[in-house]
Amino acid sequence: MIYSDDYPDMQTALNAAPGKRLVIRAGTYAVGSLDGVSNVQIDTDGPVIFTTTLDAPILDFTGCQNFTIRGNLTLQGDGANYTGH
Repeated sequence: MIYSDDYPDMQTALNAAPGKRLVIRAGTYAVGSLDGVSNVQIDTDGPVIFTTTLDAPILDFTGCQNFTIRGNLTLQGDGANYTGH
């Protein structure tokens, strides 16, 4: 298990997480466009908010496999809504 606050930013924490459980500490995080990774379990230990002002995906798991997100995660941004489902 690894914790997001052990890394300098959220993308670095995600990059270190394949094959592990990543716990994101409760809080609000200003992020860019985060690239997801395969083979990861992401948990929050309370309410987590990712915010961005970019017109880009906040959390993009395109092409990734075997990932799980559990907990209270809110994505807030100014980009267009996702329509690729």
